[in-house]
Amino acid sequence: MTKDEVYEYYLHWRKGSRTLSVEELFSAYTIDQNIFESSSKVINRLFYLVPDFFKSNLRIFIFYEENTFLKDSKQNLKLIQSNLKIQYNKTEYLTV
Repeated sequence: MTKDEVYEYYLHWRKGSRTLSVEELFSAYTIDQNIFESSSKVINRLFYLVPDFFKSNLRIFIFYEENTFLKDSKQNLKLIQSNLKIQYNKTEYLTV
């Protein structure tokens, strides 16, 4: 996905209420997590969490940037792929 596609999905999710700009939405990740690591490769995800109250319920828009790196013999990393993805939740609302 592109940044614009993630942002369009976010705007639809917000249902017309106060929205963040593209810059604000992507300004700071919440979680930085390596999800896979071997002697030659690292897959890392930067998670972005955007909370919202809608009809008195807490909901969270979650998307992430998945980065794949190759490691050299000195453990230096080289970015070879980067993708944006939306985390789909089975339930849209959490009861407060």
